[in-house]
Amino acid sequence: MIYEEFKEIVEKHINVGGKLYQQAIKKMIDEPSMFCSDFRLTSFRTKIIQHLTQSNEIKLGDILEEVFTDYLGKNGYTNLEKNITHIVKGKEKKLSFDQRFEYNNEIYLIEQKIRDNHDSTKKTGQFDNFELKLEVLHELHPTKKINGYMWFIDENVVKNKNYYETRFNNLNFTYLKDKGLYYGDKMLKKLKLDDAYSEIISNLAELREIGNDDIINFPDIDKSAPLLTNVVANV
Repeated sequence: MIYEEFKEIVEKHINVGGKLYQQAIKKMIDEPSMFCSDFRLTSFRTKIIQHLTQSNEIKLGDILEEVFTDYLGKNGYTNLEKNITHIVKGKEKKLSFDQRFEYNNEIYLIEQKIRDNHDSTKKTGQFDNFELKLEVLHELHPTKKINGYMWFIDENVVKNKNYYETRFNNLNFTYLKDKGLYYGDKMLKKLKLDDAYSEIISNLAELREIGNDDIINFPDIDKSAPLLTNVVANV
């Protein structure tokens, strides 16, 4: 994936360039106490930069989901609907699949997260939800084999590996053809997307360099009256 394609996906999810300023000004208008308070250690400008960087960082998971969905679609895999409503125990339940696709008449589920750093409660709920999605997929595709994986993209953060491996070892659904826990580029290599991982790292590095310049150069509001007037007019 070339950088321009990657950037196009990123800009669907986060604000860049001039939109950064509009977002920050709107937030200041809506919640001024978030930025201006006697009980803060950071300056006004530093708090704005912190807000913008955190806001965009939170959306990285959604960005990478779309990026890898794009890779799958371009490499022979058939992407299936990710957001569905299904009857679970007599009640309608909305389910969202990180990656749900078909290949060679088999169904694949990948629960994709950036880092394995969940606390005990969240990791349990996450795997319970993973099991539920596997059962739903079997109900939707009763004649097809199901493949289910959990994938943590950042291989440098591994907190709950033993727990997840134990849960996978106890996962004995007869309709499962394959299952497993993956970190880093190993998931992509399994799917024959060997170049994808390095390409994403390269694109993220380029985006960081450009994006950080935008944020760090956020203007001094007190000295930028014309910019402030123009931005507020567009909020």
